[in-house]
Amino acid sequence: LLLVDVFGMWCPYCRSNAPALVRLHQKYADRGLRFVALTNTPESGVKAYADETKAAWPVGFDTPAAAVVALGAGSGMAVKGYQVTPIVYLVGPD
Repeated sequence: LLLVDVFGMWCPYCRSNAPALVRLHQKYADRGLRFVALTNTPESGVKAYADETKAAWPVGFDTPAAAVVALGAGSGMAVKGYQVTPIVYLVGPD
């Protein structure tokens, strides 16, 4: 299984959800659950965010907004200036 966290550093829900993701990672990583996070934020701020939230998994930065939208994480954002809708996916082998 793969947990994909599409997040925005500006998103208060992403920040409040981070401790739960860390707990899930601690509990299930040794059982094969893999984590990856994606954001369209530049690298400069992402490392500090990952350190602050204790994300111990790969965090992709500068992800093109079009790629995030193609994942289905952009179509519902109605706030001007934001291109990404934060969302978490659990992807199975099938």
